[in-house]
Amino acid sequence: MNIQSLLVFISFLFLFSCQTSKQTEDTEKDISERVVQIQQKHKQDSIQRAFCECLIDSTNNEEILKNIDNFLAQNIDINNPCNFPEEVVSGVAEAMLINMGVSISNRILRTRFKKRSAKVNTVPKNYPILMLFNEDTAMIRQLVSRGADLNAKTKDIISLTNYYVSKNELENVKFVLSLGAKAEEINIVTNDEKMIDFLIENGAKKENIDKIILLENDNYKKLAEKYKINLSKTTCEEFNTISKVTQFQKINFERTKWLLENGVEASCIDGDFLEAIISENFDGRFFNSRTKKKPNQHTRKEWIELVGKYNINWNQCASFGKSPLMLAVEKHDKELIQSLLNQNADANFACGFAGQNKTAKDTIEKEIQYAEKNEEGKREREKEKYNTKSKKKYTTYINKLNEIKKLLKQK
Repeated sequence: MNIQSLLVFISFLFLFSCQTSKQTEDTEKDISERVVQIQQKHKQDSIQRAFCECLIDSTNNEEILKNIDNFLAQNIDINNPCNFPEEVVSGVAEAMLINMGVSISNRILRTRFKKRSAKVNTVPKNYPILMLFNEDTAMIRQLVSRGADLNAKTKDIISLTNYYVSKNELENVKFVLSLGAKAEEINIVTNDEKMIDFLIENGAKKENIDKIILLENDNYKKLAEKYKINLSKTTCEEFNTISKVTQFQKINFERTKWLLENGVEASCIDGDFLEAIISENFDGRFFNSRTKKKPNQHTRKEWIELVGKYNINWNQCASFGKSPLMLAVEKHDKELIQSLLNQNADANFACGFAGQNKTAKDTIEKEIQYAEKNEEGKREREKEKYNTKSKKKYTTYINKLNEIKKLLKQK
């Protein structure tokens, strides 16, 4: 290696060493900055938790406000939600509370967020600060003056403004609007005409009307026309809610007919909806004799004719992996089976359940096999009791099953 080459090599080593040193220095700097960021976040999280705890531990509003002011001086964001555990309430109990007009957040507030037993199942919920004081307008005024957002909400809890709207508390809605709540951001979660009209007059948008809640009202047709609700844009999720009556959550003939006639996609009718038709689990099928309420006169046949006008796909699976046709087969209802076959229900359409696929044909075949095997065993076990009457009963039953089997083979 000559002198010139050696100098080039030494220069290269020096340059490489400098670059490596620079990279190491940059890496150490990045790590150091990251550590500082993590420490700052942990500190901020700790301050936030302490802020929320002070809302629980304070004994009166004056003390709460004093603590809040101290935290605001430490740059805490008053609109950061507070995470509190909420007791898991069963669906029935929760529905009862709601029907009684009990607010979950109010219930927690009135008990001052008493610490729960470790054995109690809880779920965390994020509360906007104003929702913790939704019954105390004086406190709300104080919090808003400190920067609390009247339209703040979380994935768990609606905003204070929307809460008042949902409860049809008109005076409280006027109160929050006077404090600066933005009407155009309000979700109109009510079907009370007086409330809706007031909100729209004050800048709320018609497109923010909650369609599902609006149409829960018995006067749903009138309200839809008045507020120009575009039913053709109804989602399947909305359809499956609006088509039911709220009290018993059963599909309702008039509602369903109205929705379909007004442009709702018939494809929204799924297997569970069809199962309700086949099982006659629809509004009006059963009624309370104590109230002398007359049953709805719409029959299963009328339901099938109604949905049949819209070329409904009957080849869908419902609960426990059963198609509507399979359910009809289990009922041994030949007229019903024929009606479904006439509407293109497929006897070979398979539904899966518990790792197995089964068709309507499989259903009747299995029932025939079971009936034959059961009858054979019965003859063996009850030789002395088995008589002409027993045989006639079996013959009638097995003939009916074979007629259904023959009916299914036609398709």
